[in-house]
This record gives sequence, C-alpha cells and structure tokens, in this order.
Amino acid sequence: MVERVLQWAWNQRILPSKGNQSERAIKILYAGDWNQDAPGPDFQNAILEFDGLTWHGSIEIHLKASDWYRHKHHTDLNYNNVILHVVAYNDKPVLIEGIPLITYEIDPKILACLALMKEQTSKSLPCSFIQQKFSYSILKEHWIRRMHRKKIENGLFIQTIHYLLGYSTTYTQIPWKSRQRAHHTFTKILNKLHEEIHQKHPTAWMDILQLLKTTSFTPFEYQQLVVNGLIPWAIDALNSEELIFISQSLPTENNRITQKFRLTGNIPKNAFESHAIMEIYRQLCMKSACLTCERGRKIVDP
Repeated sequence: MVERVLQWAWNQRILPSKGNQSERAIKILYAGDWNQDAPGPDFQNAILEFDGLTWHGSIEIHLKASDWYRHKHHTDLNYNNVILHVVAYNDKPVLIEGIPLITYEIDPKILACLALMKEQTSKSLPCSFIQQKFSYSILKEHWIRRMHRKKIENGLFIQTIHYLLGYSTTYTQIPWKSRQRAHHTFTKILNKLHEEIHQKHPTAWMDILQLLKTTSFTPFEYQQLVVNGLIPWAIDALNSEELIFISQSLPTENNRITQKFRLTGNIPKNAFESHAIMEIYRQLCMKSACLTCERGRKIVDP
C-alpha cells in the first residue's frame, strides 16, 4: 500500500464517513482539490462537517500518522490549516500548535479492499473477494434504469426496430449485417403494437410477443427486439413487473461483464438479471462508486 492509493480513495470518496478510531461522524461536503504536484497538503479547499460545525481547510494523507513528523510537516506553516489527518495506521498523535489534529484511521478491511481496487484486472472486480448476491430490489432498480436509458438512447420506437433489423436509419452504426426479411409481417406487428399500447390493451404485450415468436426471426434477433426495442418502448406504458417477467423468460447475456460478476456469487440466470448487472457495472463499477453500491457498502462501511 502506498500513499497514492489512499489519496486516490479519498478523491473517489469511497471511504466511509467514520474512521476506525474516531468517534466523530464526519460528513464530507467537498473532498477538496487534489494537490498532486505542488508543495503543501494533499487536498486543499476541503469542506467537512463534524462536531456540529462546518470546517474549511486541507486534508493530509499518510500511511502512518508518525509520517507527519517524519516529513517535517510540523515545521511547515502550510500545514497549519489541515483539518483532518487520514492515515492507514494511527501510530502517533499529531499536534498543530499544541492542539490534537483529528485523525481518521482507515479500517484494515478497507485497506485490503483498496489494495485490490488498485490491482484490478480485466478478469475480476475489486470486490470479488466477497460472495454476496444483489437483492431483487437493486436488480430491479438498475434494470428499469437500463430500459429507460435504452429508450432515450435508441430514440423513436420505429427507429429502434429499424436499427436492430439493419435497415437504413439515422444511426451511424449497425449492429450486424442488414436483415430485411419478414418485413411485411413485422410491419403488421409494429402497427398492432403502436395501436394496442396507446389503447393500453391488457393483453397487447403477450399478443405481440406471440406474433414475434411466429415470425422467422432467429432466437438472437427475437431477444434483441424484445430487450432493446419492445421493452424500452413499453417501459412507461405497461406494468414493470409484467415486463420483468418477460425479461426473466429470456436467456442470460454471457459477456465479459457478466463473467466478472461470477466471482462475486452473482451468476445471472436470465436476461433480467444480466441486464441489471450490466447496468450496475456501467453506473457504479466504472465510476468507482463503491459507497453507492449494495455490495460496496457491505464491504467498506459494514
């Protein structure tokens, strides 16, 4: 472990609000500006809340609290406005003008997690050392978010379907070679879907799915149409549980992202779970947002 890793963790705001030895609940309003080159404290212009007050100042980060003296900070006036000392090991009290500096000692389990995070490879997640499945509520939340995002990104429904089938559209990329077959059948399905959804016919969704199954679409094409076209289009018009049931009836996606989560005990059984997991990876893992993740909170802030 090196100081740079701890600085990175503070900058990413993935540390919990209370250190191992501190009884103070510290609310981070602004983590500060990371000072990576110039002399002085590691983070400047930070804003914290503790002891019922709002504090403005700098944050200094060390492996050991005693490094404060080893680095001669006690002789440097630039460090007199430090309001919090973040350390891996609190081995010595630090005083500024005779007043004890508040020290935040990072929990050893978090240190182990941080080490894994900075050694992350393409084959695993930094949280893969703990087995914990996502709850249904978290999967549902991110699945719905993904379907809404697909609706926004894919544009109008007819454009989405044309895009998926490989027709000429305003999109700059086509996912696979043009497949302009079953055009007449699909046009009838599209018209029926448009009419039934706007009338909110209770059996429209199942009728459309049955019609799709009777066309000459391959299983892959059928799943792409349902997951990337029909469900996003209907996400606001129909009951989400009904759409989830349909998604659960489809095979799981098997790709590099779902493979990563297998090590964590999250092995998707269907398209609902795999798409939810892919959205969790997109929204949380790729942004190092561990403290907003159900699994991350369990690890770093038990």
